[in-house]
Amino acid sequence: MTSTSKICRTCKQEKPLDEFHVDRDKLDGHKSQCKECNKEARKEFYEQHPGFAAIESRRKRYKLDQDEYLKMVESQQSRCFICRDERKLHVDHDHTTQKVRALICRDCNLMIGYAGEDPLILSAVIQYLEFFDDSLEDENE
Repeated sequence: MTSTSKICRTCKQEKPLDEFHVDRDKLDGHKSQCKECNKEARKEFYEQHPGFAAIESRRKRYKLDQDEYLKMVESQQSRCFICRDERKLHVDHDHTTQKVRALICRDCNLMIGYAGEDPLILSAVIQYLEFFDDSLEDENE
């Protein structure tokens, strides 16, 4: 017969099974630590290991390990690939192929995103800015 409750290994309180995460490897099908204690343990871990969440996120989302990421940072001299600013860098990738392209700042990432990653739109933006750039007129006179 299956039980409807379990004792958490951390807080030692008996709680309903729905207060434990599912774990198919356990005999009763649930983790031994309740969700509340698990949340606190994870919070404490991330406080003790700053930067770990970002490392794990890059590894899972982009298949980019920490060594590869640090090589990219070094090769770009800690600067955005597009504007060369020294802002916080984000991993840029092709949303169709998921291939990592470079590290870019938030503003450049938004610019590419708003343009729908379409080079024709970005070329048209360049033409537009050049057309209305008064400083270019001054150079031609």
